[in-house]
Amino acid sequence: MENNRIHTFKDKINEEKCKKNSNKFIITIAIFTAFLIIFTSFLRIPIIYNTQTTYNIIFHINLASILIFSIGIMFKPWVALFICLLGSVLGEWGYCLTYGCGEELPAYLLFMVLSPGLAGAFISIIRQKLKQKLINEIFAMVIGGIWQYFGLMIAGFIWYLGFLNWRVYVVFIFYPLYLTIFDLFFIPVSIILIKLLRNLFKVKYFDDLLKKNEKNFTLKID
Repeated sequence: MENNRIHTFKDKINEEKCKKNSNKFIITIAIFTAFLIIFTSFLRIPIIYNTQTTYNIIFHINLASILIFSIGIMFKPWVALFICLLGSVLGEWGYCLTYGCGEELPAYLLFMVLSPGLAGAFISIIRQKLKQKLINEIFAMVIGGIWQYFGLMIAGFIWYLGFLNWRVYVVFIFYPLYLTIFDLFFIPVSIILIKLLRNLFKVKYFDDLLKKNEKNFTLKID
């Protein structure tokens, strides 16, 4: 009887730990999504390039890249994709509602989906394929930063194909490259943020919160 009581008490503790870890994981997703929306909406510097045509192009030095890098490292690919897509798109929408984008809003939303939206997922995929080392995480973030450039190129060609002249296409090829290089300088900031998050949550990656849940669930069944 005493052993049964002990096991029951341990099971209750494990259940409480499972709930706490699950809640932490969900809250963490919500917080990162909210912050990414805020960063994308307000913490960026717009640069307008006059193409001397009907269309002008706006590029941004975006502090949200700090979060994109961190999300890609700390979350699994599908979760990183969800956060980066939702946060980037809603953040861009909020920016346009605040400052006005007019008819260009669909183009900007497409930019967000193909550039920062997918970058977080790609970073996470690369991180999982490589050994858990700092140099590999830096490599994954560099690739993610480079993808933001190519994502912007692809979105620009898709949206503006047939509407803009060759001069604008040249701008799309070369000018955002400077912004991409600028974004890569945010990687050290992301490394610091990741280290703080690991110390705060006592995990290597946020995936580990769910692994703890699985471990506790297995102990309960046994």
